[in-house]
Amino acid sequence: MTVDTPQPLYDMGYIILQYGQLDYTLQCIQSIRANTPPATYHIVVVDNCSPDDAYQKICQLTQEDSDVTVLKTLGNIGFARGNNLGYDFLRKKCRFICILNSDVELLEPGFVQQVEATYREHPFGVMGPYIHLPAIKRAEWLMSDIGTWKQEKKRLAVKRRNAWIAYLGLNELRYRLGRIVHKHESPESKDYEEFKNEEARQFHKNRVLNGCCLIFSSDYLQKMEHAFDPRTFFYGEEQLLYVMVRQAGMDTVYQPSIRVNHYRFVSTDAAMKRHRKICFQWKNSVFAQKLLVQKLAEMQRHKE
Repeated sequence: MTVDTPQPLYDMGYIILQYGQLDYTLQCIQSIRANTPPATYHIVVVDNCSPDDAYQKICQLTQEDSDVTVLKTLGNIGFARGNNLGYDFLRKKCRFICILNSDVELLEPGFVQQVEATYREHPFGVMGPYIHLPAIKRAEWLMSDIGTWKQEKKRLAVKRRNAWIAYLGLNELRYRLGRIVHKHESPESKDYEEFKNEEARQFHKNRVLNGCCLIFSSDYLQKMEHAFDPRTFFYGEEQLLYVMVRQAGMDTVYQPSIRVNHYRFVSTDAAMKRHRKICFQWKNSVFAQKLLVQKLAEMQRHKE
């Protein structure tokens, strides 16, 4: 006896993790509606225990909307677990899931059709689009590739050192010295900037993707219980996601023909002063890097 697999209800599910900043959430929802055919999608807004009245207002504004579901966490559970809550809600209802920050705006009228076309040509587990930063009028540069276990272990040592520098309030000094020592590799170097901008305009396969906007295929939805490693809080999710995708025998794809706007840093800047934010970044970056080193060590042992 064979059991029929239920057909997905929607072509695309969208997950928006909200932490205050209601105006950006509404702008994101509007961009989804403007670029996705009606009745082919569903939006889940996960309110990550916003410190203001964003949750109450988004509930009021969408209570009559059949295309939006609002979920609320009991506390600020971070980027990974917050998005995983929406992923769990939509996973068996959609062919694709797009997880996007509340400060991201879709720009492509045929967004879903372009995702489908990319999948047919380059079957992927997770795809990332070209991310435009309106504030500085350029692309979000591609993230660095993951190195070997030994290389990532060295990066962990560097991050631990930088975390202590941040706690001591010396981060600005470290940054200035780094610019002097590595001036030819810094974002201020025209050659480096041109290289990174050109790289962002090209198609790539099996690269670490930026977490502000990610599209998960049906392959990923069928294989993976979580969108992200639930042990992380914020920072480092993209690297761990890449390892998860590759371990599961799938590919990541970067498709520059699909574009979104990213009004960068809204989610963290909304709640943090500069010094606190820097310490927060390094603390969570160190923890995520430890998890990455552990995963790479496990992969190395399996190879041996």
